[in-house]
Amino acid sequence: MARAKPLVMQSSIAHPVTAPDSQKQREANLEEPHSAEHLSTGARAVWGIVAFVPMFAGAAFLGALASGAADPTVIGLGLFTLLWTGLALLFFGNRLFKVRMRSEKRVTWAMALVGLAPLALPAFWYRYIWSAPTSRTVHD
Repeated sequence: MARAKPLVMQSSIAHPVTAPDSQKQREANLEEPHSAEHLSTGARAVWGIVAFVPMFAGAAFLGALASGAADPTVIGLGLFTLLWTGLALLFFGNRLFKVRMRSEKRVTWAMALVGLAPLALPAFWYRYIWSAPTSRTVHD
């Protein structure tokens, strides 16, 4: 005896929770847990210190070179400035791709950060980290 096929009803209405489109939409709407919105004021201040050190260390290095000093301390200050600026660029470059902005603006910021790092790092910090809106979490 042949087995009867079970009746399967085809519906054009998808379940609101398990529909593939709603799943993608929910994933797109998830906030980045490490975004600047979730940073405390102290953490934002630390990012600021990281941003301003290349400007002040670079100015000190150029001032020492202009005075004619060429001792190992000045060379060490220059190496420190380069190393700190490179590490700051890595951290801020990572943050650049986590901030919500148009791609044209992201390219402009990337070029500014690489080309004018001592000036662009504090500007980026103030615009996207220090002034980022704070997350408002309701605890029941």
